[in-house]
Amino acid sequence: MSRKPGASSSAFAQLDTDQSGWLGREEIRAAVASRGLPNAHVQAFIDAADHDGDCRISLSEFEHFCEQREVQLRSVFARLDRNGDGRLTGEEIRAGCDALGVRVRPLTLAITLHQCTAGLSTAAGRSARRCLARPR
Repeated sequence: MSRKPGASSSAFAQLDTDQSGWLGREEIRAAVASRGLPNAHVQAFIDAADHDGDCRISLSEFEHFCEQREVQLRSVFARLDRNGDGRLTGEEIRAGCDALGVRVRPLTLAITLHQCTAGLSTAAGRSARRCLARPR
């Protein structure tokens, strides 16, 4: 994988606010809430990542979860990237949504893409938005 070495352990350390070496339900709940996700994601994450059934997530469980998700995301990305150039155009994203039966209005897509690229540097953000939001 092309993930930055130590990226998952660094993320784990940020989430492990009590520095116990485990992510407990409250730490997961806080992380979910801080990202504006529904509370249902707490149990879904625990179910997906907690391999030993102790209702807490160890660093190795977290790393395994991250590796699995990266494989899944790369697979989805490859299916969406119809021209194989390593970038998703607005048309490719729209086609993927259409294939799932999800209708996305052009303005909604443009706003979403802008939000996704807002954290990029100004030049990179402009470039990404141009690439992603090409009209149909």
